[in-house]
Amino acid sequence: MKIKIGTGLVFAALACMLLFSCKNGKSYIELRKEEDNAINKYLSSDGRTTASLPADGNFLTRENSENPPFYILPDGVYMQIVEMGYREPSGTFFRPGDRVYFRFERMSLTLWATGVDDRWGGNWSDSSGASDTYFFDYTTQEGPNSSQYYQYGLGIEYPLRYVGNGAILNLIVPSKMGFASEISNVIPYLFKIRYNLKEN
Repeated sequence: MKIKIGTGLVFAALACMLLFSCKNGKSYIELRKEEDNAINKYLSSDGRTTASLPADGNFLTRENSENPPFYILPDGVYMQIVEMGYREPSGTFFRPGDRVYFRFERMSLTLWATGVDDRWGGNWSDSSGASDTYFFDYTTQEGPNSSQYYQYGLGIEYPLRYVGNGAILNLIVPSKMGFASEISNVIPYLFKIRYNLKEN
């Protein structure tokens, strides 16, 4: 049954991509190239750097470095750690199946690349309690083809292998790993995101 649903979702996503591409006057390939260019421009400007994950687990963060790198994660996701959060002595904290609540704001890197700061507050500053509806049940699954099964995509879950409860990150999420409802828009986002095991 999952395969049939997955196949249906893939065809629906492709149909949306084609429809959006026609409306925008750009092909899906052109939109993907635009996305890649926007991500590369952001990562190569203002002194930003990228780095592979440290083998020893000692990450540079804003807590211990003036300009920590964006660490390269699978599937085109990048994370810059602002605050590491609480990790257990084993170096990890989150476990598969944990219900993880998050707060975020984000910015379209496609618009940023054209000089427009399109920052959207998400639920970062919301103190009404409505923000507690933003959560996911953590999975260690990877891959863009899997993200369509999850409302928020798998991109925002990738850092949980490395950071702890209360962690704050800057996170680049390409469209294929982003919110399922927006995959067809082919827009990469820069997230400011914080993770907690309890509503926050």
